[in-house]
Amino acid sequence: MRTRSLSLCLLASVAVPAQAQTSAEAPRDIVVTGALKAYQPNAEVATRTGTPTLELPFSSDAVGEALITDRGLTNLQDVLRTVPGTAPVTGIGNFNTRFRLRGFVATNNLRNGFRQALGFTTTDVANIDRIEVLKGPASALYGRFEPGGVVNIVTKQPLSTNRLVAGALADEDGQLRATLDLNYAANDAVQARVNAAFDNGESFRDFIDNRTFFVAPSVALALGPSTRIILEGEYSDRDGVFDRGFVSNRLLLELPPSRFLGDPADTFRNRTTAASALLEHGTIDDVRLRLAGSYSRSRSDGFYFFPVAGGAGVPLVSAAGVLNRRLQTTFDVQEDWTGLAEIAASFEAGGIGNTVLAALEYNRDRGVSLIRRTTVNAGINIFAPVYGAPRPNPTAGIVDTLATNESVAGLLQLETRWTGWLRTTLGARLERVRSRFADELTGLSGAARETAFTPRAGITLLPTDRFALFANYGRSFAPEVTTRPIVGNVQPDPSRGTQYEAGARFEQPDGSLRASLAFFRITKSNIRVAEPAGSPFDRQVGEQRSKGFELDVAAQPVSALRVELGYAFTDAEVTRDRVLFGRGLQATPRHSASLWTRWDVHPRLGFGGGVFLVSDRFVDAANSFALDGFARGDLALYWRPLDRVDVQLNLINLGNARYFENGNTNNNFYPGQPRTLRGSVRIAL
Repeated sequence: MRTRSLSLCLLASVAVPAQAQTSAEAPRDIVVTGALKAYQPNAEVATRTGTPTLELPFSSDAVGEALITDRGLTNLQDVLRTVPGTAPVTGIGNFNTRFRLRGFVATNNLRNGFRQALGFTTTDVANIDRIEVLKGPASALYGRFEPGGVVNIVTKQPLSTNRLVAGALADEDGQLRATLDLNYAANDAVQARVNAAFDNGESFRDFIDNRTFFVAPSVALALGPSTRIILEGEYSDRDGVFDRGFVSNRLLLELPPSRFLGDPADTFRNRTTAASALLEHGTIDDVRLRLAGSYSRSRSDGFYFFPVAGGAGVPLVSAAGVLNRRLQTTFDVQEDWTGLAEIAASFEAGGIGNTVLAALEYNRDRGVSLIRRTTVNAGINIFAPVYGAPRPNPTAGIVDTLATNESVAGLLQLETRWTGWLRTTLGARLERVRSRFADELTGLSGAARETAFTPRAGITLLPTDRFALFANYGRSFAPEVTTRPIVGNVQPDPSRGTQYEAGARFEQPDGSLRASLAFFRITKSNIRVAEPAGSPFDRQVGEQRSKGFELDVAAQPVSALRVELGYAFTDAEVTRDRVLFGRGLQATPRHSASLWTRWDVHPRLGFGGGVFLVSDRFVDAANSFALDGFARGDLALYWRPLDRVDVQLNLINLGNARYFENGNTNNNFYPGQPRTLRGSVRIAL
């Protein structure tokens, strides 16, 4: 809510400044901090072996901490705007963020290569070193995922030198944020790091102040010259107001972005804990062994008004603009366990170079969801809301479910350097999955056991040391388990994805220019389709297809100028379905583009700016409601008054464009950020 003066906030916060820099050294002139690879670092998510980007036969991208900081971002919703073919999916109550890749929702993110369960609050940007994106089927490396790709959040780890970076941020909506990045290197064998953040969560949305406390300690222990252990933890406590956004009705498109249609007394709290341990051992023979384990737990509790039709004669939204709601309580717990044993070896045989990756992995996730709702309608006028409706105790059961997935998998990957100009990658994963979904309200349950084989293959041709052509084929799978049975009461098969992709890359040896162009076609099959009305059965005959191309350019023509440019054309539709045949995939723009640049006009002064374009998107699967496309422009100013002090101003949505973001269901969407001035200060010691 816009209740405070930005200038007063900044004056009060100059002594406690913002986000950490990646370098362990003291800050120097601005021009030195702008290396292009800090904006777009190499991504290891594509092969897990550190293959150089030019040699990859797969499409991958990355966003570094430097770009996140330069754009003045405080959450993940906007982070991948510069990655072609991606779109944010605002999560439950605006509390977590997932992404749509090439038209398909990645229902889970990875954190340092480990799966995060669906309901988890996303890692705070204060602890993010980079975000990696693998486009296209990722099941050969990471198991059950949708065919569009996967997002891997890589956290900050201990450094070899001592440092302290403190920061503060404030904006005209009243948001106040403080961050701390402390690293202590006792010696070469012991290093520790703590990243922490506090955010009061004030927003342009009325009554929304989702306060967040976040802390992430990590320790690195060297047991010898080639052996180390890394221990990491995260704790996040986010407490605030549940924000459902707007429901899919055209009347709501005319409301001010600040309009809140819940109640100021609504509550929602999420507490997430994550811990991981990694033992890594390397040898002089180019062999690397990794043993790792991860555990995560997320709990959410809510008590809020939820928009819902009120029965006969009470629609969701009336012609007079009355939105019907009912009070409900929610309780969700998500847990995830992963164990990994991995070995990678590089060797030559007959003059041919090879890198082999082999791994065994165990994963188990468990989710409990409870919803109770009143039967009392509580309408609110969307044009002139009056808050403070009665809050009776919800008693009617709506959801009472338990979902579990357990898998054991083995994977094998071979990268071969046949000649100076020819590379191939062959890989496959064999995974045994047991899934179960139970509904305690109806007494119905569904279960499946599946052994999935997911291969992929890629080839790279390098006519020169700067240019490459690549092509790949890959498959994906994801369990399709619900309480609705399949015709014939047979076990449901997993949905399957298949991608064919070809493209080209160019990269200057000094890294001053990186460009890629990729053409893709993805088909997802075995999708559940409901039988005609009245039948309790589904058939797995549905199919969806996404095809298009993506252009990505990162350039640093001179040391003081960096440019990020991206464009994606995505043609995604339902190709087989009894009702939805020919409909476009929801929340998938046909065109999207981005441009971000930073120009340092002086060692202590720089300017930045960007433009983000998104075309129309459907909110629902039936394509009955669409959100208009938009163009948003941002500006930034960077000033270094002292050697260890950085001051930054970001003007988000310069033209105050009115736009909307897709939500996480068929029936909700969120207003986009209006014009907002944001300031931050960082001090490095």
